[in-house]
Formats: sequence, structure tokens, C-alpha cells
Amino acid sequence: MKSIFRYPGGKSKPAVQNKILNFFPKDITEYRESFVGGGGIFFAFNPIENRWINDLDKNLIQVYLALRDRPEDFIHNCRAIEPEKKGEPLASTKPGGKEIYNARLKKWFEHFSENENCDQALRYFFVNRTVWGGRVRYGVKCQMYYSKPSGWNITAKPIMEQAAEHMKNVKITNASYEEILLTPSENNCLVYCDPPYYVNSLLPEKLKLYDNNFTVEDHQRFADTCKKSPHKICISYDDTPEIRDLFEKIGFNIYEESWTYGGTSSAKSIKNHVYMDENESLVRKKVGKELIITNYTKP
Repeated sequence: MKSIFRYPGGKSKPAVQNKILNFFPKDITEYRESFVGGGGIFFAFNPIENRWINDLDKNLIQVYLALRDRPEDFIHNCRAIEPEKKGEPLASTKPGGKEIYNARLKKWFEHFSENENCDQALRYFFVNRTVWGGRVRYGVKCQMYYSKPSGWNITAKPIMEQAAEHMKNVKITNASYEEILLTPSENNCLVYCDPPYYVNSLLPEKLKLYDNNFTVEDHQRFADTCKKSPHKICISYDDTPEIRDLFEKIGFNIYEESWTYGGTSSAKSIKNHVYMDENESLVRKKVGKELIITNYTKP
């Protein structure tokens, strides 16, 4: 199934998902994700009994917990905010701007953007579905603006129930990736990792995609942790000399792939990624060179 999230750099397109899933061993009996994000691969992977997903974004994790632990309540609360309807009043995103977006949902967006005293799963999910580029960074106003009311139409679809069904019996944590990579298992365990990309580490803070971004040093620490892991590991990364060097040094296999990105993948002037103008408006997307990195031979 597809992910219910809009997510920067998300692996939501079937062609991308299939490329990555083709690298997964066929005989795994436990599946883990250390940076689940929007769950593009997690939702596309057929459920097995032992699954563990993790992300350091505590607000994002609230949505996964709600889908697992209180799906009926969460879905009911989502559907209590109706999708946009034809003929409803419109509003602009900027003072004096053209009125092109649903005004009722804009009020909800403004309510959730600043509200820490509400259902945090509903808050994150609504903002994620209606914000520009799927980028949810509370308090970072240059990134948090309402631009896609049609994203809330997802609540009227059965995919919400499908997502809740997919979440049954999944272990969910809000911890550092080390815990997922280093915790032993008696199963034939695969850990899929989609860490913050190297190019994102080079951007000014206001243009970075996530609340928990990697520094350049963090990429080295991640590679060191992967080397220590007792599990099979599959990583999707951006194709840079620095990343190639890190994983060649520890003896991992490096495979070249390419795809276009879901949501917003990176920012201004980064080669082969999403380009933006000075107002952070999306200009165009390009096919990006990617790496699939494993500590085992491709099946």
C-alpha cells in the first residue's frame, strides 16, 4: 500500500519502492526501519510478524502510535475536519495575495501550526497533508505555510483504515538509530535505513528538511554504527563522493540507482535534486542519482 504521508524525500512512488524492495533478502523474518519518516518503504513492504519502526521526530511518531493504538478514534477525529468542498470561500497564503486556497482549512492549519495543547497526532497529520512540500517543522515559519488543502482529501479514502491495519503489532520507538541497528535479534533481521541525505547537511538551517538533521560528522558516526551492526542492512543514500568513501572504507556494497523524489528532497542549487528560487518556490524536479548500500550481496 501507499504511505498516508507527504514527506520530504519520501519513497512513495511504486517505481522507487520496487527498486529498493528488490534489494531486500527474500528470507527475512524481522524487518526494522531506523528512520521511518513517511514510511514509503514500510507501507510498501508486505507485513511480517516482527516489525520495528523508529524515528527521532516525536511528533511524526505520534501519528504511527495513534494508527496502531487508537485507530478508530484517530480516524474519526481526522474525518471530523471535512475535506475541501466546491464553492467554499477562498483565502490567500500572504496578505494581499490571490485568494486560491480553501479558507476553512486554512484556519485549521493556523490553529494546528501553533497549538501544543491538542491531539498531537491529528496536529502533525493535518499539517503534513496541507503544508508546502510536506515539511513539518513547527516554529520554522519560512517552511510552514499552507499550500495544499487537497492533501486532506485522503481522510475520505479507505487508505486510512488500510494504514491502521498495516500498523497492527508493529513495535514503534522514538529513539536514536543506534538502538535499532545494534539491538540483537534471534530472527533473520533486515534493517532498512533512509538517513538524512548528505546534501541536506550542507544547507543553511532554514532550508534543512527535518527537525533532526545530520551534521557532516553524523554521517561518519552512522557508517561506524552500521559496521558494528549484527544485522543485514540496506541503506538508500544520495550519491556523493563523501558517502561513497565512508561505506567503501567499511567494505559495504554500493549500487547505483536513480529516481525522482517525493515531496521536497533538498534545496536551492543542489545538483540533481529539487531546485527552488529565492522565495523557496519549487522550480523543477530532476532525476537524482542515488545509492543503495548493503552489507550483503544483492539477491
